[in-house]
Amino acid sequence: MENFSNWFSRCQGNWVSYRRYLTLPGKKDDTYATEFTIAVDGNKVSIKWDGDASSGDMNLTIEGDVLHRDIGYFTDEPNDSQLTRLDIDTVVLLSEYDGMTFREEIRLLDNDTHRLRQTVGYRKGKPFLVGQYWEEKVA
Repeated sequence: MENFSNWFSRCQGNWVSYRRYLTLPGKKDDTYATEFTIAVDGNKVSIKWDGDASSGDMNLTIEGDVLHRDIGYFTDEPNDSQLTRLDIDTVVLLSEYDGMTFREEIRLLDNDTHRLRQTVGYRKGKPFLVGQYWEEKVA
């Protein structure tokens, strides 16, 4: 069985995320920065963020190839993501709730000092959100 805790441990630290949202009906395309911190303790991961658009925290638990979140992207309700490892540096998270599906791909780069993330959200089988993120570890 895949040990995703090791991959998440590589993400531990303070980061800045430069975000670009390409599609969100009813809103203009947007670009902004978010600072966030990832802390890992075994199979427990906590993320705290503060950015131009939002701030908050999320607690995660890794059980095998399932990631349990205490909140989701567009809900305050807990939800799960299926984890898949594409290669040593890349993990894909698939989530479904409230009639929406999300595919998030995170690739670690440059000895884990940068991350490239891409998220696509689907509603009724059609994309409603496309986000791209260039992330740099700052500490």
